[in-house]
Amino acid sequence: MSSAFCTIITSDYIHYALALHKSLSDFGKDVKLYILMSDGKEIVSTKIEEKYPRIFILYSEDLCRSGIGKNIYDKYYDEDISAFRWSMKPVLINYLLDVKDYQKVIYLDADIYFYNDYNFLLDELDIYGVLLTPHWRSRDPNTDLINFRSLYKEGIFNGGFIGVNKKGKNAMDWFARVCEFICINDPSQFMYYDQLHLNMLPVYFDNVGIIKHKGCNVANWNMVECKRSKAMDNQAVLIANEFSIVFIHFSKATITGIIEGSDDLLVPYLEAYYSTLNQYSSEIELMGIDLPGIENSKISNNKPPKVNIDFINTGDQKNISKEFTLDYFSNTAIVNSIKRFSNYFKGNLLNLGESDESRKRYILQNSSVTGFSELDIKKAWQFNVSTISKPLWSGIQIPYENDLFDTVLGVEILQDCARPEILFKEINRVMKTQGVFFFTIPYLYPLDENDKNRYTLFSLTKQLQEAGFVNTEISATGGWHASMAQMLALWVARSSISNQRKKIVSVIVKPVIKYLLKLEKYTKVDLNKRPMVTGLCGVTLKP
Repeated sequence: MSSAFCTIITSDYIHYALALHKSLSDFGKDVKLYILMSDGKEIVSTKIEEKYPRIFILYSEDLCRSGIGKNIYDKYYDEDISAFRWSMKPVLINYLLDVKDYQKVIYLDADIYFYNDYNFLLDELDIYGVLLTPHWRSRDPNTDLINFRSLYKEGIFNGGFIGVNKKGKNAMDWFARVCEFICINDPSQFMYYDQLHLNMLPVYFDNVGIIKHKGCNVANWNMVECKRSKAMDNQAVLIANEFSIVFIHFSKATITGIIEGSDDLLVPYLEAYYSTLNQYSSEIELMGIDLPGIENSKISNNKPPKVNIDFINTGDQKNISKEFTLDYFSNTAIVNSIKRFSNYFKGNLLNLGESDESRKRYILQNSSVTGFSELDIKKAWQFNVSTISKPLWSGIQIPYENDLFDTVLGVEILQDCARPEILFKEINRVMKTQGVFFFTIPYLYPLDENDKNRYTLFSLTKQLQEAGFVNTEISATGGWHASMAQMLALWVARSSISNQRKKIVSVIVKPVIKYLLKLEKYTKVDLNKRPMVTGLCGVTLKP
């Protein structure tokens, strides 16, 4: 029976699609991959198809001239290109089943890479009309609360793999219609683009199969249910002690986890993936194809440089290893907190406090935020002066009208606010209904002249409730291990011991700090068990 694979990308990710095809071809003959370019940019498809004869490039006009494809294009293309891209999955699948007359089609996200024989998945499509793969997120909230909650927020099944045969076309027709109806990232509406629709397929349609092979769709979100271990030959990695790795989903979070060491058994797999990506990006350049943005999506094989301790000198910050600075701990906590809650961010956002271009860029690229405004609250508290760079608040009123923002960001500002009850009420006033207020608050840190408040879980929850917020969700930015690591680091860097002693002690303490931080990655902080915390972060909603 004839079969084909397909993916949907923007043009600057063509090398990802070529790497995907290469990995498929390693375990199959005459593998055909159809690539839908969602951004409509011409990339000289003739050159691509000549060099790679089993690659076929499609554009929006090929699928969106009429019918459901046109409806999806008209609704999403100019408003939300991500919604357009994900809504087109079932349209592309049915196009290949109907127009190209393939018997089996498998859709794959372009950041997937195969390492073992996958032909059993095609065999499954002899039995099932639709084939889905679970996220395999943790089923146990006591072990991994974040991923347990994500099962409800982002869906049981991962939209990066969808297999369909001709008997599954009616299911794809339904999938396309509901994506046309709604395809957004909005936790308040229980939506995460197309993925939550997949939850209903096994209920409302017959012959929907679920892949039970846990070596399929290996990613950072399934580290608990799909535990990694070394095989007896110490070469390959086994998943859940029995499954070989069929394919890995190299999302940004997966890559970050591998590089930072929380999923380090997958390092050889990532290195192979990097090598293939860079091979194809180089080939694209040699072909003379100009792809704007491809340099930003290329990946370097260079590993992050290790920081060596020469000496500690608090008067010269350049000579302090990053592990001994408060900025290292606070910035790491902020970044992790934003990554944890970024799926809540949406629409028009107001950032309270100091500007941070890298933080702004991350939010705009990894959330549903469409507008970004800033209000310099911290400078108003510290200096009580006006600046011409951006708006300030007077300490009484935020200078924006009612019901204006979908998201408000309060990163490391509440500890400097002498009258938090006023600020909370003002934030509530300028937020739209179902708006989200995100906050981070340090707890374990040295005394500071701007220090006005240190919040506990209980006082913060109470003040937010009194200001009219509901559904407050608060987590620790770090627990016992992170707290001890931070205290050791600050003791070395800021205590009164001599610089010569700091140099000696730092060599002893640094491995301990790194070990504690590694333990922290695998430890769930339960705020109900009275832990020590480095800080708090969370979200709360305006009803």
